[in-house]
Amino acid sequence: MGIFSKIFGSGGGQQTTKVRAQFKDGAYFQKEVTRFEQIAEEMEKKPPQQPDPFYYWSLSGKLNKILELEYSAGKQVDGLVDIYKRSLDNYVKGWDKNDPTYEDLLNMVSWGVLLDIPASDFRRLEQYIERADNEGPESWKPDALLWYLVRRRLNNTPSDINTTLFPAVYQPLFDITQLSKTDAENAVKEYLGRWYELRKGSPWFNTHARDKGYSGYWAWDVAAVAKVMGLDDSSFKDNPYYPYDMVHWRD
Repeated sequence: MGIFSKIFGSGGGQQTTKVRAQFKDGAYFQKEVTRFEQIAEEMEKKPPQQPDPFYYWSLSGKLNKILELEYSAGKQVDGLVDIYKRSLDNYVKGWDKNDPTYEDLLNMVSWGVLLDIPASDFRRLEQYIERADNEGPESWKPDALLWYLVRRRLNNTPSDINTTLFPAVYQPLFDITQLSKTDAENAVKEYLGRWYELRKGSPWFNTHARDKGYSGYWAWDVAAVAKVMGLDDSSFKDNPYYPYDMVHWRD
């Protein structure tokens, strides 16, 4: 058993018996967890002599895969916190002003909200976003959804940013944050019905049709919005893309 299995296997919360994700069974997810653990372990054993941002970003990505796979397999959510913290330590070192990838950053922020990471750790994400806004490529503009989640998590002060970087996908979700709770609950239910098709451009789209690479399809961003808004999610808790257990693990 490798170091990742020792850390993340039986030590962080008992394994539940019910697979959460669609399409694959527990044996598939365990095989994928082992595969990504081995990749991450080898990367940490043999880092480049002068690790560059891509190395840290890539290692963070492998850890994020483990997090998603473990959640999909049914692992208790408290057992995912250490995986996330390890990923975050690498992610912030992987800053690249030419390519601050949006979906990765939104997932890191969303998981930070859902896993209730300490404010001191969350501020590292805030600083990352500030760097992207100030030093990123010309195409990068301050994003309303990122800043909404950050402000609600850290100080609850509203942001004056009201547009998203990829409006076709994310503007409807940000617009939900400006609604009353009742209207937002209805809008989230509708948005989740379109969530998967809206993400056709994502590299993980339709990975369930492959022999490997699928880690579940989860609307982490929608769940983070529902959590910070304090929405009643009972009407959409059974949507296959909504990570209900991630929202309610402290209940």
